Amino acid sequence: MTSSSSQARDDCARLFTVNFAPAAEVMIGEVVEVRYQGVLFSVANQPLKPVDPSKYWVRFSMRGVMSRQSAFIMNDNPGPSPQEYDTNGLIFVQVFAPMSEVNGFAQGGLLAELAQAIFRGAETPSGVFFRNVRINELEDDTKSFRWNVIAEYEFSEIG
Repeated sequence: MTSSSSQARDDCARLFTVNFAPAAEVMIGEVVEVRYQGVLFSVANQPLKPVDPSKYWVRFSMRGVMSRQSAFIMNDNPGPSPQEYDTNGLIFVQVFAPMSEVNGFAQGGLLAELAQAIFRGAETPSGVFFRNVRINELEDDTKSFRWNVIAEYEFSEIG
């Protein structure tokens, strides 16, 4: 199965959103806001407000790393054969948990584990798959405990 960069981005964000939001709310007992790379306005077309550091929240982003030719697709059509490319990159889910919460560190760690579990062994309908999904604990920023969940992704595309 093949994808495109834009389809892969949409599918990865959808996979995360559908699986994270409801489970996180049950786990934490409140809605956990998800912010997305490149999204600056709300659904109501209002600029996003600054994040409240007394709340749990996450930021989802993707970074393409490489795309290299992996094959020629043989066909009987005149002209050059289509080429297949393997594209890979990194997904980052940054988890922020309030330091003002008694259980903030423990709850934030659980949110990081939830994000990790979403990408382990998963594949999107367009064929994006994930490997080496890991959690990196970061230094706090004096308001929030922080973690990076990093998933390596890969998909094939026809160019």
